[in-house]
Amino acid sequence: MAQIEVILPDGSKLQVEQNATAFDVAKQISEGLARNAIACKINGKLSSLTDKVNNNDKIEILTDKNPEALSVIRHSCSHIMAQAIKRN
Repeated sequence: MAQIEVILPDGSKLQVEQNATAFDVAKQISEGLARNAIACKINGKLSSLTDKVNNNDKIEILTDKNPEALSVIRHSCSHIMAQAIKRN
């Protein structure tokens, strides 16, 4: 399959399969990063780990150590709580 390049926060480039997701990128960097990934930023925009990356995209994987990840966790929790309330 064809390869594309993504740009990591330190400016280095990583070759990934065409149609790779942000999670695939995290997994290629390290299994630990993939396990701890919460969300990502693609070209500066907060995105889901299931979003596909394109050639020359700048990608940053967010973990719980990143302050921006807290808003993602809160957003997800609000959806879970709403579902729980609707069921009762």
